[in-house]
Amino acid sequence: MSTNSSVDFSERRARFRQYDTAEAVIAYLQRLETQWPERAAIVQHIVDLVMALHQPQPQVLELGCGPGRLAEVVLAAVPNLHYTGVDLSPPFLKFARQQLTAY
Repeated sequence: MSTNSSVDFSERRARFRQYDTAEAVIAYLQRLETQWPERAAIVQHIVDLVMALHQPQPQVLELGCGPGRLAEVVLAAVPNLHYTGVDLSPPFLKFARQQLTAY
């Protein structure tokens, strides 16, 4: 691995640690929705794929789950889902845990 890759990864990781409040994470999510409107169709496609599994308890592993927006939509649509989310950002994971307590 080159030094540039390590530096780049460290910089990206540090950038996502800046979202240390719920308000900052919500602002990030709003920007994401504005900048990537196609995301809603992608999320719906993922929900459709999980529902098409016809499993008694489908399992989903999401790498880079961020603040849990996809998880929230999938868990609402498939209540018996076993979901695992992984992310490098502690603030995003904290936000996701708080938002997903009902699940």
